[in-house]
Amino acid sequence: MEETDVGGQILRFRKEAGLSQHDVAAFLGVGQRTVSRWERGVDHPSTAILSRLQSLLGGAEGNPLSLAYEAVRRAAVPVALIDGKGKVLVASASFETSARGMTETSRSALPTVLVVEDDESIQRATRAVLKRWSYLCVEATKGEAAIAMVAKREVRPDIAIIDFLLPGGMDGVDTASYLRQIIPDLPVLLITGEATPERMRKISASGLPLITKPVDIEGMKLALEALAPRSAP
Repeated sequence: MEETDVGGQILRFRKEAGLSQHDVAAFLGVGQRTVSRWERGVDHPSTAILSRLQSLLGGAEGNPLSLAYEAVRRAAVPVALIDGKGKVLVASASFETSARGMTETSRSALPTVLVVEDDESIQRATRAVLKRWSYLCVEATKGEAAIAMVAKREVRPDIAIIDFLLPGGMDGVDTASYLRQIIPDLPVLLITGEATPERMRKISASGLPLITKPVDIEGMKLALEALAPRSAP
């Protein structure tokens, strides 16, 4: 990924996903002013940030497919670039409009991720990232709410991403335990922002995989692919 264009890539992704600078900043663990400086070309992300953004912002300037990506985006007819696994890499606006008419059957073929996170900015950014990776996203802000949704069969997730520290009387490990009483062997990915010794002991005892904040985007993508593998085309 070219440093000189990454600000433009972040801005384009943010606008397409309907995210604020604050949303992106919260997800990446940086300040809002930092994101603003990147987008204005005043400053550039560190090598570590660039690495974390690779899987999210790939396919822009510096990529041999960049012209094809741009041509597809501007096309007046429904058209999309699709990879070998059937994933839409980029689509024209008319294609996306047509795609909204897909049947519920086709929608249900996408893996569903239950995100339990009380920070609205991180929740919005996570939703945008999951959509880009072709996952359906359902959300809850408390463990109790997530459990109620699943118990009432309002949703049957294929995987759950749960923040450890949640409002109410249940933490992420407790929430995962109750969810697995309803859906045995439900794949769960825990996320925590403060890896205190006490917290880490409980997480370690649970045996659940963990990602720390700020989220490593590539790490989360790989974890999801490992926990909820796609069916072969």
